[in-house]
Amino acid sequence: MKKVKSLKEVTFDEDEVLSDLECLKNNLLSRLYPYIRMQVQKIGVTVIQNTYTGFDTEYELQDPKKNLNKLLSVQIATRCRTLIKNTSF
Repeated sequence: MKKVKSLKEVTFDEDEVLSDLECLKNNLLSRLYPYIRMQVQKIGVTVIQNTYTGFDTEYELQDPKKNLNKLLSVQIATRCRTLIKNTSF
């Protein structure tokens, strides 16, 4: 809660940011197993959310002299993960 309170001093729209952080905290805590949730609430933790995105394209060469290609397909992949680190040690 210390970090949430320190954000209140720097942001312009304090209520909206604090409300968003509180919702995120509650959402993350609700997904944890009860024993882990209890341990997380007792100690300092850092929550990191990573999103990885990659894409691939496939072309067919139409004119080698002009380097003219025709787009055949596009694929995109997205992966997200949430890391919870103990910061009390």
